[in-house]
Amino acid sequence: SASLDPIRNAGGLVAINQDRSTAAVVNAIGDIEIWDLNASQRKASWSGHADTITGVAWLGDTDRLVSADATGRICIWNATDGHQISETETDAIVRSIAVSPNGSYIASLDHEGKLALHEFDRASSELHPQDKLPKELTKVNDAVLVSQPSATLVIADDTKGIVIWSIADNKIVRQLDHGAKVNALAVNADQSLVFSGAADASTKVWNLASGELVRQIGGSLTGGLRLAYAQRSAQRQSGAVERL
Repeated sequence: SASLDPIRNAGGLVAINQDRSTAAVVNAIGDIEIWDLNASQRKASWSGHADTITGVAWLGDTDRLVSADATGRICIWNATDGHQISETETDAIVRSIAVSPNGSYIASLDHEGKLALHEFDRASSELHPQDKLPKELTKVNDAVLVSQPSATLVIADDTKGIVIWSIADNKIVRQLDHGAKVNALAVNADQSLVFSGAADASTKVWNLASGELVRQIGGSLTGGLRLAYAQRSAQRQSGAVERL
């Protein structure tokens, strides 16, 4: 069975490939490490970012890895030996990245909640910026990409809620109302379900094709109050540390 020790010992971000055999780990000093999870053995390691790495993901089922940092650099690597294949400079402080399951698209989110979409050209291994996003977005909190049955971007926006955006058709397919501000999104392995996590501590599961609510997990007034209390406590402790 696969060992989880490399993940437990990670100093930063972790990305596991599609067959769950290999993990890309950002260690405590900011280097990228590639681990064979079955053998619990490190296969490669390299230093590719001078600034903080803010996103790391596998490009589909390939041995290509994409990473981004706070300066706005998005790099694509050969994960076998750490060779840099391409580099793209953006004019934003990248906060996180998302990659479509087939590796065709990369979405980057900056610290102001602005979303950018890039298409990966397999022939040249270059990223091409795409002007295929809803213009009505105000502040994006998270986004995930879907490949099947067609290229789709699922976006959590402060004012628009959950937006299902067809990249192929360049339009909004539908909007979903979680009932609270959504901070996190995820898609299941077969890309049929979308999970949305909100600020009130609730999680909802949606059918991506129909937009129907499949299930709600947790979420209550008590849970929301506990979350708010925890956030205030963290802010107070942070303030105390700064004063010290």
